[in-house]
Amino acid sequence: FIDENTLPEYIIAEGHCHDLIILAYALSQFSYIARCLGIFGDEIKYKKESDRLSEIVNRTLISDKKPSFNNDFSLYSMVAVHPFRLAGMTDANIRFLIDGLLKNRNELPVFMRPIGWDVFLSLLIANNLMLIGDPAGVLMIQKLLNAAGDRYSLPDYINPSTGRGVWGRGESKIASALVFSTIRNMIFIDHPERLELFPTSNQSWFEPGREIVVENAPSRFGMICFRMISLTNEIQIQFEKLPKFVPPDIMINMPVKAKILPGDDFIMKKEGERSQVINGWPSVVRFIRK
Repeated sequence: FIDENTLPEYIIAEGHCHDLIILAYALSQFSYIARCLGIFGDEIKYKKESDRLSEIVNRTLISDKKPSFNNDFSLYSMVAVHPFRLAGMTDANIRFLIDGLLKNRNELPVFMRPIGWDVFLSLLIANNLMLIGDPAGVLMIQKLLNAAGDRYSLPDYINPSTGRGVWGRGESKIASALVFSTIRNMIFIDHPERLELFPTSNQSWFEPGREIVVENAPSRFGMICFRMISLTNEIQIQFEKLPKFVPPDIMINMPVKAKILPGDDFIMKKEGERSQVINGWPSVVRFIRK
C-alpha cells in the first residue's frame, strides 16, 4: 500500500484502510454497472478484484481479531459498514468493528484532539450504530443538532462548549449531505433483501396526531412512498405507489407497544414485541395500541 492517503487532516505519510475500502466498493459498483450493460466478462473481473480487496480489509479489521485502532483517524475505517458496506461484513463483524473502534472512547460525539467535535465522523458513527439498531446513534445525533441550535448548517468541527465552528471552511457540504442521509436512515433503510421502516425511531414520532410522509425517496427498490398516521387507538402505515421492485421483506419497527392486524394483501412472516416482518406491498398496515 502506498505511503500516502486521501484523508484531509491525516498528514502522516502512510496508507489508510479508508482508501482501500472506497476502492473495493467502487469496483463492486463497476461490476454491477457491467452486469446491467450485459458486459459479463467485465462484471466477473471487477467483482473478483473487489472481493480480493474486501478480503484484505476484512482480514485487517476483523479476521485477525487484532485490529490496530491506535489513533482518532482509525474511525474512518467505519465506512466499510456505512456507506460503503463491503462483502463479508456480517452483523457480527459490524458489531466487533464498532466495539473495537469505540472501545477507548468515553464520550460521543467524536472529539478530535485538539480541534473539537468532528461532525462528519460523528454522523458516520451514528449511522453505523443505527444500522445495527443501537439507540446510541440517535442520542449522538440529537446532541449534535442541539449544539447547532437554530442554524441551518454545520461546520466541519464544533467547539463542544460554545457550539461554534472551530476548523474548516465554515459550512460543510459533506456534513450537510450526511445529515440528510442520517434523517433518511432514521425513517427507513434499504438493505439488499429488506426494507426496514423506523429502525431507531423514538416514541415522540408516534404520539397521537403525528404524521410522517415519505414521497419518492430513492432506494435500491425504486422510489419509495409511504405515510405513517398516528391516531389515538391505532397507528397506520399506508403504502403508496408500488416501487419498481417489491422488497423481499418489509420490517416495521414500533417504539411503542402495538399489535399488528392481519391483512388480505400481505403475509405475516415474523412478529416480535416491537418488530414485525411482512411480505408484499399492502395498501395499509394497521397497528392497535396496547
